[in-house]
Formats: sequence, C-alpha cells, structure tokens
Amino acid sequence: MRASAEGAKNKFEAILPITEELYPYLVTLMTAAHAAGFRRYDQLFNVNRFSLRHERETMNVWQVERFFQRLSKYCGSRVTPHRFRHTLATDLMRSPGRDLYLTQQVCGHTDIRLTLEYVAPDLDTLRQYLEQRHTVGSPSAPALGAKAGLPQLRR
Repeated sequence: MRASAEGAKNKFEAILPITEELYPYLVTLMTAAHAAGFRRYDQLFNVNRFSLRHERETMNVWQVERFFQRLSKYCGSRVTPHRFRHTLATDLMRSPGRDLYLTQQVCGHTDIRLTLEYVAPDLDTLRQYLEQRHTVGSPSAPALGAKAGLPQLRR
C-alpha cells in the first residue's frame, strides 16, 4: 500500500506492507470505495465518503483529532495516532524474531536511534532480563531475604 507524502512529517511517500490477516479487510474497503466512485488518488481511509452526515471529499486534521479525543475519553487515558507507532515498535522488538533494522524500516525512520527511542520495555521484561543472569537457588545467586537477615521483598 502506498502512503502519500502529503501530510507526512518527513514529506516522504511510504510503501507499506500488508499482512495476510489485514488483506481481506482492505479488499472489502477498496470494493466499497470503488462502488462509491473513489478515484485512484482519493483518500481511502476517509470517513466522510461513507457518511450521510458529512459532505466533505477529504478528511481534515480536526476530524482525526476529535476521533482520538473521544477514544481517549473512552479509554481513560490519552491515545494518539503517534502512540500506535510507539506501541507497534515496542511489540515488534518484544517478538521472538525481533530485528531492530526491520523495525526501523516499518516505522520509516532514517536514523536507527529514533527507532530505539520508540521501544519501551515494560517492568516484566526488565525483570526477566535481570533474572536470566541468576536463577533463584543456584549456587552463584546471592542470598536474599530471610536467609541473609533482610526483610522479604515483594515483587
């Protein structure tokens, strides 16, 4: 799928891969768009074109912002389109086949350092990373808690 450079922060057009799971939904959307008279370069994800309430041909920024304001209120925390990018990068880097270079490509970053800023490890991941160094009960693990005369710590 081709994402237009128009409105993009970096002013570059992007070619986006489509997963097999998503493909049937896009076919359904494109079929509906064709039936509604969309032309080749019309906005595909344009709620106005499928709405009886709106008569605009293109979506504007305030419509997207308003949607995310309502979503944030519903979720009880701030949700933004950009937050989804951070979540995707984090999820990709948590997967068993993680690959920083491919995650950078999916995010469309020119600098891999920016991709690293998008990846946020959670507390459980950090704990597992530390616990791989010493397993409880191994001879090399330091004695903690009651055996060492210290109060028991809770996780």
